[in-house]
This record gives sequence, structure tokens and C-alpha cells, in this order.
Amino acid sequence: MAAAPYLIISPLTFMSMIGLLRGSQETAEQEEVVLDEVTVDVVIPAHNEARTIALALGSLTKQTKKPRKVFVVDDASTDETVEVVKAFTALNALDLVLIERRENQGKTPALKQIARFSDADVLFVLDGDTVLISDDYIERVVIELMRIPNRASSCGFVHPLRTIDREKARSWPIIQKLLKQRPETKIMYDDTRLSSISRGITNLYRDVLYYFVQNIIYQGELALFGTLVNPLGCAVAYRREYLLDLFRETEMTLGDNLTASEDIYIGFNFIDRGYHNVQVLEVVVHSMEPEVQKLPKQLYLWSSAWLQSSYYFPELLTSPFKAVKRRRARRELARDILDDDVYIPYQEPLGRLYAQESGRPIGWAVFFALFEKITYPLIMALFIIAGWFDILGYTILFESVLFTLLLGIFGKENKLMYMGKGLLITPIRYMSIFTDIFTVGKFFADLTRPRGKEGRGWRK
Repeated sequence: MAAAPYLIISPLTFMSMIGLLRGSQETAEQEEVVLDEVTVDVVIPAHNEARTIALALGSLTKQTKKPRKVFVVDDASTDETVEVVKAFTALNALDLVLIERRENQGKTPALKQIARFSDADVLFVLDGDTVLISDDYIERVVIELMRIPNRASSCGFVHPLRTIDREKARSWPIIQKLLKQRPETKIMYDDTRLSSISRGITNLYRDVLYYFVQNIIYQGELALFGTLVNPLGCAVAYRREYLLDLFRETEMTLGDNLTASEDIYIGFNFIDRGYHNVQVLEVVVHSMEPEVQKLPKQLYLWSSAWLQSSYYFPELLTSPFKAVKRRRARRELARDILDDDVYIPYQEPLGRLYAQESGRPIGWAVFFALFEKITYPLIMALFIIAGWFDILGYTILFESVLFTLLLGIFGKENKLMYMGKGLLITPIRYMSIFTDIFTVGKFFADLTRPRGKEGRGWRK
């Protein structure tokens, strides 16, 4: 959620609300998807996921669209992840391949390896701490991905993984078979009371944040531009050929260092080339969240990845300043090859050269998100330094009320519950602003620091 707005009084929020109020105008030509003819391989990067990997694998066995193969890439785990996967393999519930790494290499090498080895149409990437709650999750995201040719990724609706979800999953027949075969397999966390409260706070915060961003920000982006900036990376279907092209492109420049979060960079790369990232609200996945004391580190990594990706794709960031040129180019394009009633954002020419020349419509979202990420923390810091605590207090009060109202107006379900939760998480939302003061400062410090022959900052 690196692009989540800090304050609801923001350009990004208002832009998304315009999209929601106007509604989608998609008229792109669609292809009929024969699901049986689409091959899907699953890759699960895992590092120390012994207490969740069985649930992730178990949820795959329940899918209406069965994966052809499941590749579990263990990234030098020090717990019993490998032993649990081997025990699950013995159940013969999935065509499962276990790849064990001796050194921790990260997620990108695993995706590269399987993208090159597999010949599937779709590569479905599932985090080892994530459980597919909807039995038709893979089916729905694959259909949504394949029905329009320029779509590169598709994901569902994400919620935090709770203790109650683990308890329900433990009753699945496949998990019962696993526990019978390997009784020492642990599904639940042995949390202390303090750890349980800590994780509960994070789940509360993330649940409201996911609800707001996915129902308002993401759906507004989809309505306006036909794409998200980036998919939520814990359970995503990718067109394998597009993913493979991306890895070939970055091999000589970035190698395996696709910023602090691969999913964010991949999303940026796709939209820069004219591909689209989409979301299916009706299918649900639950993903493990860190304890609250570990939250700042994760926020730092997400924000760093967003800042770095914006740096790597300046043509997206400068897209708002090319709006007139883009409109003129669209008129010429429409005059030549498109009907007047075609919704242009779904028919954008592919290729980075076009993006460099004319930008992309979704660049508005990138620009607004980066503008807020840099300026809002500085404004809040200025209020505190200047001692304008009364203005700060009124801002927080007004913004919190507006945030709660938007949850009620644009939310899809359980609106009253989320409105109440929205008020409770206000302190954490504002704390995240100050996390980004450090992130932005470090980013610019790294960017301007000479590093010998490698040039400036972290860019390779």
C-alpha cells in the first residue's frame, strides 16, 4: 500500500472519487476465455513460513481452476518450511516441485527461474504467508487477466490473515490429512499475549487501509485509466510472457534488485509499457501481517520501492505535463484506426518509446501519490516545528471525519463496522506520515551521494 494517501484531503483521493462517480467506460474488445485451454503454474516464494505454507498449499487444492504445477522456492529457511512442504507433497494433492536454496536470494530470482522454466500461459505468484479464501480465486483473476490482450496482471481483494482464519483452515480435509501424517506440523502461532495484541493492532490498521484503498483508490484508478499502478503482490496472476520480457529487459541494468519491493517495480514497468494491472473485488485472499513494532520497517520498504520506481520511470511521473500532447496524439490515432466510441485508455499504444514521448494517463496517479509522499510529511513536520498545534488538531479532526464518511459512502460491505475501525486507526495513520519523513530524506541522501564508478545513489 505504498500509494495509500496519508490525508484524505488529497489530489489522489479526489481523482479516484471522480472515477468512482463517473464509472467505468470500458469498451475495449474482449476475447472469449476458454478456461480449460489456459495453463496456470503457481510459484510460491517462501522464507520461514512453516506455520502458513501448509494453509497456502491447502487453499490451492480447493480452487475451481486447478494449477498445472506448483513450484515452492524455499529461500534458505531456518525453520521447518521444507519439512512441511515435503509432507504435503506426499499427500499427492498437487503436482508440487520443491526448490531449495542454500542462500537467501529474495523473491525476484525465484520468479525469474520459474518464468524461464515454465511454458504456462499464466504464472500465479502466491506468497508463502497467504491463503486463498475464495475457492474460485484463480479462476476469476485468470479470466479477468486473459479477456483483454494488454492486461499483464490481475489480483483479488486482500484482507489480513487472522487467527480465526487459521482455525477454519485447520478443519479442511487436506490439512487434517497433513496433521495426521505429520502431527508436529504447527498451524497456529504460539503468540504471547503481547504478540497477539501487537498483531491484532496491525490487522485492524491494515484491514481498514486495504478496505479504503481497494474500494476507493484502486477502483477509481480502474474507472479512469483502466489500470492500477501496481497490483497487490501477495496473490497475483501474471501473463508469463510479459513477465519474462520484463526480466530480460532488466537483466543487464538492475539484475535481481528490482527495488525494495518487486511487485511495485513490476507494476510500474507494465504500465510504462502500456500494459494494464487489474483487480477483481469479488474474490478474496488473506495475507499475514507483521506485528505493529515491525510495521515501520515494512512501510519504509514499500515507500522506498515507490520512490525508486518513480525514479526509474520518469515518463510516468511527468505524464500530467504531457496531457495536451497526449490528447493530440490520441486524436490522430483515433482518426486513423479507432472508432469514435472506443475508450482510449484501454487502447494505448504499447512500448516505452511512446511513454517517453506522450506519457501515460495513469501517470496522474503516480504524480499525485509521489507529490503527497514528499510534501505531506514535510507539511506535518512544519506544523509541529512552528507550534501550530491548533491548526494540526483541526486538520486531524476534519480529515478523520471525512475519512470515516468516505468509508461509509464508497465501501462495499460492513460499512458501519469499517467506519468505527476508521476512527480507531487514526493515530497509526498519522504515525506512518512520520515514517516517510525518514524514508524521503534517506532517498534523496542516497540519490545525491557519490559512489565511485557506480555513479550516484543506489541506481545501478
